[in-house]
Amino acid sequence: MRENKPLLVNQFCMVYCFKCDLCDAGSVGYTFQYLYPQIVEHRQSAIGNHLRNQHNQRPDDIGQSFTI
Repeated sequence: MRENKPLLVNQFCMVYCFKCDLCDAGSVGYTFQYLYPQIVEHRQSAIGNHLRNQHNQRPDDIGQSFTI
């Protein structure tokens, strides 16, 4: 049986927004690919760096911080 992914994961070609849960930092971007790989890439981007450097947290599960 195939697992149904959340609707957000199945979206592509969209504008998305990241909002830090710990402060007022945020980012807006656009992706041509599915959102999930884009979120994974952001673990190593300025978003991941922000979480590591400003909040001493690992950006492993940042998916809940993205909206479309």
